[in-house]
Amino acid sequence: MDYPHSTCWTVIRGAAERSDSALREFGRRYAAVLAAYFVARWHCPRDDERVQDAVQETFLEMLRQGGGLERFDPERPGGFRPFLYGVARNIAWRAEEQARTRKARHAASSIDFDRLPSEEESLALHFDRAWARAMLREARELLESRATAGDARLREQLELLKLHFEEGLKIRAIAALKGLDEKAMYRAMDRARQTFREALVEVVGFHHPGAPREAEAEVKRLLAALE
Repeated sequence: MDYPHSTCWTVIRGAAERSDSALREFGRRYAAVLAAYFVARWHCPRDDERVQDAVQETFLEMLRQGGGLERFDPERPGGFRPFLYGVARNIAWRAEEQARTRKARHAASSIDFDRLPSEEESLALHFDRAWARAMLREARELLESRATAGDARLREQLELLKLHFEEGLKIRAIAALKGLDEKAMYRAMDRARQTFREALVEVVGFHHPGAPREAEAEVKRLLAALE
């Protein structure tokens, strides 16, 4: 993940040109977000065949000649996130219309799309939460890769964040565990949070190729979506 020297536009162009490595990277980054959206929309398990089909259909729609990726504007407000959501929503509408047609022809379906509530605002929030979790995961992976490369300070910061946010230890308990003064531990934790936020801004900036100054505002919006 070489964020300072690439953007999602690099991956998008490579995927549109059918580069194998770019296609793999494109799928790795966005498949989980799409699956989470379809699961929330249709109230079905993640491994449901219809969810997997919808994810694949979304990718095919974007990758086909003259499809979404070829039309994507890197200057688009909001970056790639709202564009991906729009394509996924259209694929969902198409699947639901096809299901209604099959139902009219007496074909069986375990999902009654006519009974699903129209809650686009709520579904958009589900998509945003899945996107936010993906961005947090990427930021953690970015820092972990840099820590593995030999950054001892970064390894220590990641350990503090894990103890506090994943294992649920209070600052006081972490200070005792590390044999540090509590005030010093608060300062260390603040520095660790700032390091993670900088990585998150870097990751989000990857998905805003035409407007890097929007990354900070996007981070605030995504974190709010997780509250």
